[in-house]
Amino acid sequence: MKKVLSLLAASVVLMILAVLPATASDATMSVSRGTVVVDGVIDEVWAKADRQAIDKLTNGDLKADGLPEDWYAYVSALWDDEYVYFLLELKDDDWVMDNDVPGHWRNDCVYLYIDEMSLAAGTWQDGQYQLALIPEEDMSMLPRNGSAIEDGNVQYAYTLEDDTCIMEVAFKFQYATPAEGFTFMADFQRHDDTEYASRDYCVSWSDEADQDSATSSVWGTLVLGGESGASAEALATAAEKAAAASAVPEMQVNRATITIDGVIDEAWANADRQAIESLTNGERKAEGLPADWYAYASSMWDDEYVYFLFELKDDDWVMDNGDPGHWSNDCIYLYIDEKNLSTDTWQEGQYQFALIPEEGMSLFPRNGTAIPEENVKFAYTLEGDTCIMEFACKFQYVTPAEGGVFLADFQRHDDTEAATRDFCVSWSDKADKDSATSNVWGIMTFAGAAAGETEAPETEAPETEAPETEAPETETPETEAPEVVAPAETEAATADEQPVLAPQTADTILIVVCVMAASGLCYLVMRRNRAF
Repeated sequence: MKKVLSLLAASVVLMILAVLPATASDATMSVSRGTVVVDGVIDEVWAKADRQAIDKLTNGDLKADGLPEDWYAYVSALWDDEYVYFLLELKDDDWVMDNDVPGHWRNDCVYLYIDEMSLAAGTWQDGQYQLALIPEEDMSMLPRNGSAIEDGNVQYAYTLEDDTCIMEVAFKFQYATPAEGFTFMADFQRHDDTEYASRDYCVSWSDEADQDSATSSVWGTLVLGGESGASAEALATAAEKAAAASAVPEMQVNRATITIDGVIDEAWANADRQAIESLTNGERKAEGLPADWYAYASSMWDDEYVYFLFELKDDDWVMDNGDPGHWSNDCIYLYIDEKNLSTDTWQEGQYQFALIPEEGMSLFPRNGTAIPEENVKFAYTLEGDTCIMEFACKFQYVTPAEGGVFLADFQRHDDTEAATRDFCVSWSDKADKDSATSNVWGIMTFAGAAAGETEAPETEAPETEAPETEAPETETPETEAPEVVAPAETEAATADEQPVLAPQTADTILIVVCVMAASGLCYLVMRRNRAF
């Protein structure tokens, strides 16, 4: 019995650790000025560098055992007017490079991640790189993923003697010009292997959730300084900016009853209106959004429905893709996670609704849990360059109540002609991962009536039929995620390469419950011990 209780207590502790969310990294490094000869030998100039440990154990077959006592990995960086230099000092009693696939993480190696422009966004975009550094001839890849690097813009050398490896890299920025005070993002991921197809440890400098290959938002910030490095103030400022760039947005959902007719009622004046402006994808992403373009989202609730309002402006409304619900039409994808699961899609209570201002083109849902026709309402008006959409959804698994929380995102697809998408813009997602996981969706909190508001009585919708009020037949939705334009990694993503998690209220509740359960089990264990 004692063994059973002990095992249960240990399981609860593991549950607690499993639900702890990954967050944006606060790791920072000062980068002093200095020129390095890249030969795999530590020059005297490295003595003034900010040497830091690579010690965040994120994955691996022996992760539960912890790192060996005689194992270490350190990283330093310097810069001059031409290059940024990196030094990696590694100790391992068993160096193995027997996987003959160049750049593969099932070799003893280091993955060097660089985001020149500090995008803190999903990979791989211009100025983002993943360099695979393997101490074996012709096995490194510069880069393995990300932007191509011109000849002469990267230098690499190493020495491997007994259990110690020294790696040096010189990297010339291609999209940014380094200068004192300049910041960029990076991480250093050590893969420690013992034999072919076996990885004992995956250890990073900044990433705590093994999300390096999915998003640069978990990479640390490096600050270029003078001869003596960056100031403490500059490092603190850089950390604050990185945290702000990766923050999950929140929206207050006030109480009101809305008539779904595609017309903005007075009640919407009390809503928390927020811009949809995180540009994540599209063929014209590099140009940025047009000056006269906008997209806003608001939300309200009552005892029956949760309501959404979308205000959209676009000088070219195109819905000529005949495939209902497809993102290559001008549309909104509305994502809802009733249960605040913050997990891979599509779980029970998660939905993707495709709202298209064209008769017969919307899908309720496009992906996710089936929903009865009477549980959704949709109407729109499209006049000139402006579209107003209203949507009402009746939750199926959760009863909305003041203080309650759910997850949502609003993804605007802007198209010009069939199979062409100029822009993909989200409210919360920064990496075009909406269709893959709800942990990039924003936090929606049910509130009471807004200050100064008296709640309007419920009214029936007018008998005149609003444009497109019927929902389509609710056949079991397809479960394939929609196509995305973003380039994928050169090999299929593994279970340890998933999008970054965002902190959610449900995690906190689960942690509290688990702690209480663990405490009770520990108490029972002690009582049993006394009894024996």
